[in-house]
Amino acid sequence: MFAKEEAKKRPLIIETPKLSLEEMSNIIKDKQIGQIHYFLYGTDGVSLQAQETQVFLNSLGAKTFSLAADTTESEISSNSPELDYHNKNVTCLRDKILDQDMADLDQETLDQQENALLTKINNGADVIYQQMITFIDENRLDIVHIRNLSALPFLHIQAAVAVHEVIKNRPETRFILHHHDFYWEGPDATKYVSKYEKINKLVNKITAPNFENTRHICINTIAQAELKKRKGVVSTFIPDGFDFDKEVEEMSQEDKKELLEKYGIKENDLVLALTTRTRKNKGYQTAIRIVKSIQDKRKLLENHENGVGRSSKTFDSESNIFLLVIQSADFDSEYYSKIKEYAKEMGVKLVFIGDDIVADAQYTNEDQSAGKHSFYSFIKSGIVDGVLYVPTHEGWGNQAIEAAWAKIIMMMFGYPVAVKDILSHINGIIQVGDSDDLEPWEETGLPVVKEGVVEESTNELIKVLLDHDLENKMTEKAYGAFRQLCHIQKIGMQYLELYFWRGRD
Repeated sequence: MFAKEEAKKRPLIIETPKLSLEEMSNIIKDKQIGQIHYFLYGTDGVSLQAQETQVFLNSLGAKTFSLAADTTESEISSNSPELDYHNKNVTCLRDKILDQDMADLDQETLDQQENALLTKINNGADVIYQQMITFIDENRLDIVHIRNLSALPFLHIQAAVAVHEVIKNRPETRFILHHHDFYWEGPDATKYVSKYEKINKLVNKITAPNFENTRHICINTIAQAELKKRKGVVSTFIPDGFDFDKEVEEMSQEDKKELLEKYGIKENDLVLALTTRTRKNKGYQTAIRIVKSIQDKRKLLENHENGVGRSSKTFDSESNIFLLVIQSADFDSEYYSKIKEYAKEMGVKLVFIGDDIVADAQYTNEDQSAGKHSFYSFIKSGIVDGVLYVPTHEGWGNQAIEAAWAKIIMMMFGYPVAVKDILSHINGIIQVGDSDDLEPWEETGLPVVKEGVVEESTNELIKVLLDHDLENKMTEKAYGAFRQLCHIQKIGMQYLELYFWRGRD
């Protein structure tokens, strides 16, 4: 909470590289490095991390290659539709593996079904295995950086099996297994258990496989400790990285005006934003409670002598408060329909603009001509007065870093990783409760922050929006702390240390 804002917070310690950037540059130059994930060019946190890593490695003279479901075939990328966990074959297999409704089946039938599923798993894994081997061999890769495929085997078990076999059969290649989320984490963890004993054993075997030619990264200290406890696997804690010196093309005043007018937003309306994907763990229901609470107190904002927010908006009785949803990637339409209904009930102006916002890695001249905007140019545009970052579970918090980079005041829910690895170390963020402050949201059973806690937090936000010196100090503190911890040069150096390990630890 803001009352604790000026408390002295201990720095978060990550390992210090043993070599200088110049020494590392000499080692990495001309190396061939591959990245593999389900998707690599979206606006989800894992994709964004891969993009940051690619730019960093290329800046040092390395050549990078990509294998994912959203690449186009080119000299440096290979497309694998089979890696898409939305693929119908993958979703059907996943549903059957996780089907809990088998109480009336006898053991013989269960065994037959399990063997049939194992055959499908292995057949699909063989296809992906060959793609990965070809990707490694044709590009003569020295290092392969694999994200999440062996951390979420239930999501795409064929891909996880393929990764295990590739590592085992390519002992001369170095593999970095980067674990952003484990299947045992978060509110959906209970559903990731199969009734099939052999499949559960297989999942345990292929989760974070620990061969001589592997090194492991966890993006938070909770996952790092849990991986050691469950599997005996030692990993390096490296949080998400971001290029704080990133230059983006600024939106013109004309473009901003056109975008706002398209969605009925006026110059002096208060604009808050949800910058995450639309998924059940992102806590949109809490954000709606926050906006409703602000609306109930809008008299405190109206006609204030200092204006509202960093641009000192003249917020009056005719002004509105908008909550923008800006991502279209991995969109959960069923969840969003419930959110829309809840927003309507609460009188909150919820507006989806995701169709006009494109991931920077995918942004084209055609998008620009069509009046669309890149993700980072929008974040940096000054349109948004505050970011509501209120997921109930995250591996780290990529959108928190982005808000800090853009120097936007942020309200953040204290999910477990945030409390331990972010809020305990970084000032300048308004905290909206923690896991002890949750209650079930309507008939969905999804968690939402209790109204009393929301009320207290919105009082703090209103105070900041009306005190521009305070807002500036807070955003500068968040910017400085995140920059020191998460700058891609610092994070990239941690990667390089792992890429070129000398023997087993």
